This record gives sequence, structure tokens and C-alpha cells, in this order.
Amino acid sequence: MIKTRRFTLHDTIIITALLLLAVIRAEAMGIDRIDNRIAELLEISKNVALYRTSGEQWVNETRKTIHNLTSEIGVSEMIKVGTPIYHQIMGLTEPGDFNIFPELIAGELAKVTEYGGAELDFDDKSDRYAKRMLQKAASYLPAKVVRRIPTLVALNVIGRGWFYKNTPDKAVIKTNGVRISLHELGHAIEYSDDHLLIMRKEFYDNRTRGNEIRKLNRGLFSIGYRPNESYRSGFVYRYMGKEGGVEVFSCGIEYVFFNYRDIWHRDPEVTKFVLGSLIFYGSDI
Repeated sequence: MIKTRRFTLHDTIIITALLLLAVIRAEAMGIDRIDNRIAELLEISKNVALYRTSGEQWVNETRKTIHNLTSEIGVSEMIKVGTPIYHQIMGLTEPGDFNIFPELIAGELAKVTEYGGAELDFDDKSDRYAKRMLQKAASYLPAKVVRRIPTLVALNVIGRGWFYKNTPDKAVIKTNGVRISLHELGHAIEYSDDHLLIMRKEFYDNRTRGNEIRKLNRGLFSIGYRPNESYRSGFVYRYMGKEGGVEVFSCGIEYVFFNYRDIWHRDPEVTKFVLGSLIFYGSDI
């Protein structure tokens, strides 16, 4: 008689962990084919060598570009605005280097936009910890951009962050950290300017045109998504591709400042779009 062994809780945990690792690895390989990755890195290196400048040359190039723009620019012009600073920061790092952090990006942005002197305005009902996280995130943004943000009701939350604009002059943000705070502030920024809403939709449509619509709440990573939430492929992470382009700028600003999912190397176009938007809306146009 063959003896059988029952699975224990420990066995189940180990098997689940191995399955999760396998899925993550498979997803990573599916997104980033080795041959394509090498080609991308070579192209980035070539562009960095072309654009890499010293002193104030890239700053002057950006100011010249801004000077020739109007208040109603399109996506391609926004990307053009963000191109010099993108290559400037890439020139300070190496391909595959994750040493791109918020202070570095803010330091370069401060060369072409005003920084400091702008504080978020909080409702009296705000949570102290949430306020601190949001204010820290706001310190990475140009002052003029921060001043666009309405009064906030800042609340602490366990799980997904949340943004809700309940009146033209007030919004609710639920957060649990600096990175999530930056994401939710991205929503506050875009909903303060109709032009930016148009830009994110245009960018999204250009990127995803013809791509299949899929449900977000599918597979092992569906926790927290509602049945009616869907996305189109074409971004470094599926949530950024949420239908309608509603997460392009908010995910973009979060991913760019923290180089989340290595977006600086994997999606230069989104990175330039976000940087260009911050420069454009942070300047005096």
C-alpha cells in the first residue's frame, strides 16, 4: 500500500510563492525580450551621447524651446520640451542603473522652473501622517505646479491610494507613502488643467490605438481591481494603460520620479512626456 502525504499549510505557502515567482518571471520575459532590450539600450546610449551636454547648454535649449511655444501645445511638443532634461539625467547614469531618484530629478528641474515656497493647503480634517507624505511628494514638484493643486483632505489608508475631486476647490486623497502620494498628486495636477487632460488622452490614444481591451481583474494580480476596470497594452505596467488614459500622467509621474519598473530605460517617451509637462506647466507660459 502506497502511503500518501497530505499537504500542510507550509507546503501550500511554498507552492504559492513559487507560482507567483514563476508568473512574475514569465511576465518580465514577455514584456522585455532580450533582443529588443539590447536594441533599446543601444538606442538610448546613442541618443545620450548625442544630447549629453555640460554646464547650462541643455538648460538654454529647453528655455529656447519653451519660448517658442504657445499655451495650447500638442503631445509631440510636450515630449520635445522634456527631451533635453531626459538625456541630461540619463547622461548622469548608466543603462540598467536604478540610481535615478526624486532629489536628482527635482534638482535638474529646478534649473528651468521655480522650486520652493509652495506649500499644499490641507483641510482641517486631514490626517497628520498623510499630510506629511503628501508634502514630501510635493517638494519634488515645481512651485507653480504645486500651486495648481486644490485644498486637500488628506487621509491615511491601508492598500490602494485614492483621489477624488468632490468640488472645484477641494479634493480628497488617501495615501500611505511618498510614492503613492506623488501618484495621487498627479491626479490633482491633471484635474486642475483641462489642457493636461486633453494631452494625456491624446498620448494614450496614440499609444494604444488598435490594442486589445483587457480586464484588470484577471489572473493572480487582480486583487483590488473592480470588474469594470479595463486596460489596453502598450505601457510598462498594465494599470498605466487603464482605459481612457486616466492613469497615464499619474502613473507616469510616480514611475518617473522613482524609476519604477525601470521606466527611464524601458519607456523614454512617457518619461519625456512627464518631464516636459512639469516644465511646461511649471513655467510662465
